[in-house]
Amino acid sequence: MFTPHVSRLTYYVLRIAYCALLVACANVSPTDTRPLASTTNQPITITLWHSYTDTPAALVQILVNDFHKTYPHITVRVEAKANDAELLRQGLAAIALNRTPDLVIAEQRVLAELARRGALTPLDTLMNDRQHGLRDDARADFFRAC
Repeated sequence: MFTPHVSRLTYYVLRIAYCALLVACANVSPTDTRPLASTTNQPITITLWHSYTDTPAALVQILVNDFHKTYPHITVRVEAKANDAELLRQGLAAIALNRTPDLVIAEQRVLAELARRGALTPLDTLMNDRQHGLRDDARADFFRAC
């Protein structure tokens, strides 16, 4: 089995992405306070964009493959962009066309621009859900937003 060595930051980014994959399948609005519905076995496809190359891209694919083994009815279509600038360019075009991906892993500058344009969905309600959300110790890994 391929076991790459990565920095702690890359590990946490990939861990967050994996959690986001779990959250993305919940299919509720961020302001919806109802409990999450039980998982169905209907086929679902979600799209994940990133601009990783080499080892980090391979790690994303490993996480996606592991996720698919656990949830075989969910297909994650991974689209690797050439770099952060291309990710932002295509992200802005996707916003204009209302064809955005379900998930994006990006650096802060790209995320800030997407947030400025209202293209990001807060995950607080989903992360804090008692049944499907993150445990307290996992939530402690996140920095509080300013």
